[in-house]
Amino acid sequence: MSLSPGYIYLARLLPHFLLPSVLVYACLTIAQHHFHTSIPSWITAILSLTTRPVLFFGQQRYRRWLHEKAAAAHGAILLPRVLESPSVIVNKAVESTKNGYPGGIFAEWAKEYGHTYQLDLLTNSIMLTTEPEHIKVTI
Repeated sequence: MSLSPGYIYLARLLPHFLLPSVLVYACLTIAQHHFHTSIPSWITAILSLTTRPVLFFGQQRYRRWLHEKAAAAHGAILLPRVLESPSVIVNKAVESTKNGYPGGIFAEWAKEYGHTYQLDLLTNSIMLTTEPEHIKVTI
């Protein structure tokens, strides 16, 4: 009997999520023995457990900075971003779909940010346009 593809996928992802925490734990343990100090176990646990989320948001900010730097080097400007958290963006889109026109929230953002703007949803960046010329080229 072969393993389910889900288990194989999770096994491949496990090192990606565990490695940063294991490295922080190992570094703290080595530092504790090397410097003959005592680091409380609760500090070790908190630092080890929060490593991956901090790394995730740090990488996100670094990626944004790289895009800003590359745009500046080419004399370009980045699209305006919807300055709300991903959860607020999703909640507004769902609420708009439930209680009104499904694209209503996107029309509101188009009024606020212009015809072309960007939504940042944790791991995805979505570019939206209501510019007729852009839509004609796309179609």
